[in-house]
Amino acid sequence: EVTLEGPCPYFLELLALPALSPLKEAPAETETEAGNAEADASASELTPEEDFGINMRESAWKDIWKTVAGQTAGGTEERQRLESIAGSAELFAGKEKPYYDCEFTANGEDCFCDLLWPKSRVLFFTSENRESYEAATAAAWRSFYAGDGDLTAQLIADALKEE
Repeated sequence: EVTLEGPCPYFLELLALPALSPLKEAPAETETEAGNAEADASASELTPEEDFGINMRESAWKDIWKTVAGQTAGGTEERQRLESIAGSAELFAGKEKPYYDCEFTANGEDCFCDLLWPKSRVLFFTSENRESYEAATAAAWRSFYAGDGDLTAQLIADALKEE
């Protein structure tokens, strides 16, 4: 119910504007729903450290992937996969650039990843950080592992947002 303080001949036209339409009140959350939502949030909690790592914004995409390939202790197959991704650098044009050598917390554990894209909520791991990869897969972030034989540059590029 609305009571006007004075005449307003355009009042009905105002009510026709969607921005001035009344909103329905959301139903109250039951205790069970609230508990389930809280449990879901804690099960998938992933918090990057305040200082994400080394900002790679100024680096060329090919150099970013070559840096990761040069630092991995993974086997020949993992290095070749990273070199292949570096060779497909054009797929990453215009995409968010990552942070390198990052620390984050997943479910209360300190974890490490090789690359982190905060805006896209994407993480990349080499074999040195496999345990962290396994901890991160339960989070709401997209995680990629260099040891995955099905990993392609296209999969990673598709997960990244524009800059």
